[in-house]
Amino acid sequence: LRFELSLGVRSSWFIYAAPWSGWKWDLLYDFRLDKSMRRLLEFLLSEDYEVGPHSSMASAVVDPKLLDGEVDRLNRFLRPRGGRCSGVRQHELAGKCTERTLEFSSRFAYDTSIGFNNSVGFRSGVSTPYTPVDSRSESFLELPLSLMDNSLFNMVRSDEPNYGLDNATKIGRNLLDDVRKVSGMVVLNWHPHVWDQERYPRWAQAYFDLVHYALETNAWIAPAQQVADHWIRRRAKMS
Repeated sequence: LRFELSLGVRSSWFIYAAPWSGWKWDLLYDFRLDKSMRRLLEFLLSEDYEVGPHSSMASAVVDPKLLDGEVDRLNRFLRPRGGRCSGVRQHELAGKCTERTLEFSSRFAYDTSIGFNNSVGFRSGVSTPYTPVDSRSESFLELPLSLMDNSLFNMVRSDEPNYGLDNATKIGRNLLDDVRKVSGMVVLNWHPHVWDQERYPRWAQAYFDLVHYALETNAWIAPAQQVADHWIRRRAKMS
């Protein structure tokens, strides 16, 4: 946060808002019971960060109606403080893309879950926002995820010099360069737990390096909702 605030950039934070479902890959924390988490969310909102839901595995695999409770739970915290659930990212990028689009497009302005768990790049083949053909809303956008921390570091070896940071940064910069040539968009996804330098050496540094590089090459860095709003306005002017 100090890093982003010092540069005047903002990111989107996706918060898990479901009670524990018993699913192996679902998360254990409950932001409503954690004072430090609530203070963090209040600080994010006060600094014009976007906060949205990190939808659960259970809502993706068992019953999509569970998502309504997750959104309502988070909105009850956000709305009195000036926030709202505008977009979503699916935990573990789980679920079938078509089914997920049907559910998300009836609830949100955008999703940013179409991406790879084990590599970088564009799973849907494009580097710009788009409306999926099976969307229930013409204004719903998919912001394709292209660069996630664990996917990036899965492509390098931790026993390389500097714990693989140099190669990881090179891969990320090459992706940024390729996308800039076509006036596209790169969506980064970094998890808070990778700031634990003992367990994830240099993972946070890769984020710092890539943000610096993006700014040096005149990229626009913005929360997902701002990007979605910009794209909708742009598309309206072209229609």
